[in-house]
Amino acid sequence: MPIVTPHEASTHLAPLIDQTADGEMVRAQDKSVARLVPLSSNDQQARTLGLGQGRFTLPENFYHLYDAEIQRMFTAME
Repeated sequence: MPIVTPHEASTHLAPLIDQTADGEMVRAQDKSVARLVPLSSNDQQARTLGLGQGRFTLPENFYHLYDAEIQRMFTAME
């Protein structure tokens, strides 16, 4: 895995992206500061909906909590 400087990375970003099979390290002042890696197929999977169902509760009036305040903001200028 080649190591490049931030200047090299910004100057040659397109070729680096093409080469990122194993990941490219970006170093600044002799310290690794970033890694350029390809997206894995796991990143593209759909998320499961409803994982938090039953773990949270909302007040009965949740959708109307700020109705009066919002109305006041729109009518304050009249």
